[in-house]
Amino acid sequence: MGLSLIICIVTGQSFEKETYQVIRVWNPTYSMLEELHSVGIPIDHSYSESGQFIELVARDDQVERIDSRSIVFDIIIDDLGAWTKSQNKPAVQREFPLGSLQGNYTFDEAVARMDTFSLIYPNIVSEKMSIGQTIEGRDIWAFKVSDNPDSNETEPEVLFTGLTHAREPLGMMNLFYYVQHLCENYDVDDEVTFLVNQRELWFVPILNPDGYTWNENYYNQNGSPGYHRKNRRDTGCGTGTSRGVDLNRNYEYDWGADDNGSSPDPCYTTFRGSAPFSEPETSHLRDFVLGQDFQNIMHYHAYGNVLIHSFGSGDYPPEPDYSMITEIGEWMTTENEYSVGTGTELLGYGVNGDAVDWSYGTLGLLSYLPEIGSPSDYFWPSENRVLPLCQDQLYQNKIFSLVAGSDPALVDVEYSTSTTGAGGFISFILSIQNRGLLPSNGEVNIDIEVLNDFVSIINISDTIRYLGSREIQEVQVDCVIPFDAIEGEDSGFQVTVNDSLSLPHNEIVIFRVGSPAALPGDIVTDLAQNIFDVQALAEILLENGDISNFMEYIADLNSDGNITIEDLIELVNIIMEIE
Repeated sequence: MGLSLIICIVTGQSFEKETYQVIRVWNPTYSMLEELHSVGIPIDHSYSESGQFIELVARDDQVERIDSRSIVFDIIIDDLGAWTKSQNKPAVQREFPLGSLQGNYTFDEAVARMDTFSLIYPNIVSEKMSIGQTIEGRDIWAFKVSDNPDSNETEPEVLFTGLTHAREPLGMMNLFYYVQHLCENYDVDDEVTFLVNQRELWFVPILNPDGYTWNENYYNQNGSPGYHRKNRRDTGCGTGTSRGVDLNRNYEYDWGADDNGSSPDPCYTTFRGSAPFSEPETSHLRDFVLGQDFQNIMHYHAYGNVLIHSFGSGDYPPEPDYSMITEIGEWMTTENEYSVGTGTELLGYGVNGDAVDWSYGTLGLLSYLPEIGSPSDYFWPSENRVLPLCQDQLYQNKIFSLVAGSDPALVDVEYSTSTTGAGGFISFILSIQNRGLLPSNGEVNIDIEVLNDFVSIINISDTIRYLGSREIQEVQVDCVIPFDAIEGEDSGFQVTVNDSLSLPHNEIVIFRVGSPAALPGDIVTDLAQNIFDVQALAEILLENGDISNFMEYIADLNSDGNITIEDLIELVNIIMEIE
């Protein structure tokens, strides 16, 4: 009853039009960026061009503050709302249902979408649950995707959040796209089926429903989306976009460390609130996270085409965490090619009291903040850009889900021979890494299957009994190339790596059958004289250096077929015993 009353009051509100502009500030310096932030200008979505200028989105009164500081700038777009409306193009592809808010779901449409998922896919999508209510009494909804969605299992848990900032709807939309992909491909695609069966994937698509609803209602009255960022707490700054607390400056870690990474002014865009977790939205999310056992958390924002990690101050996490965070981040962004780093190195600004630093710095969880979309997309992309931007996050989301558990895989291959000719002997060194956040579930299985008859596996070193998170161990695979292998043909083997609860990864190792290397004549003579004595051959090879250079000479001397592949295997085994 309270919720419906509040909605009636809000929708009856008159929204005074606010004008946001895109400005280009020339020759920016770090001190200039600090000055911009000190007067309430948000620089966390600035676009820079080789240090010559930065482009900012600012409200008209904020532009006046910049002008009063004698900072040189040009106005690129004088009314971003009107420009966004004029640039909007309807989407052609509709396999992913879009919403009525320039392609994005309204709050009610998003809630209905959650209900639709649980209704159509009850075996893998839970019913939505409220983790708490907002300033204006709206529920903050969460739901889970897993093979037993209504049970609390021991599977690795992952959390995705969206719409912390109310004017960044792609943070929400890409999550619904990911959920639809999981639902439609479950029991069809092996990777999706694994993720649903072996993970508990939690989603809080709209952390800031009050702010988002304000933007929605602004759209209904003015014909272009609103640019409200904060929540809707009454901070004595009127009823427009100056009102509220920046939820991504309201977390406990490093809260209020300085007035550059957040603002103490209640009317400024980055107002941090009166205390850490002073806002119901952040405190409810905190309590929800502490009540679960998450391995990693993704906090979605827009825009910038970057993937931001800790720390907001610009400092790097200590090793080995820094290497882990950057390596996983670069893996996640393989397809969308987002830049990975701290906000300071990617965007030139620092923050404090943000969600990623709390998730990592306080809780010790792997956490990132993706900024979806290019500078030309701004906060409200054209409708025909919504689906492509959602698709850009799909691989990123799947990898983030995957690394929550163990994930052993082949990551590198080296070989210890100078020739791959017929009759040759090759040792491959396989580097197996657990790319996940949890240790392997017992022994790591390594299955090897040759691709054709041009190679035979004669030995594999001991199985990996245990592989810690991010640990690398090496496995040696010894092979021989039969005498009848054809030079110039490709051969190799497929390597499948997994543990009892990880996704099997298949990689192909390929080499080309080559030509024998030249050997001194006396060694060739010794080999020829002992062609029928496997033990003698082994000793000759060991006395004269790298055995991999000699094996094909046995093939040359074997024109009468006196040595079989079994003899060759015996030869190699003897050599290994002698060594």
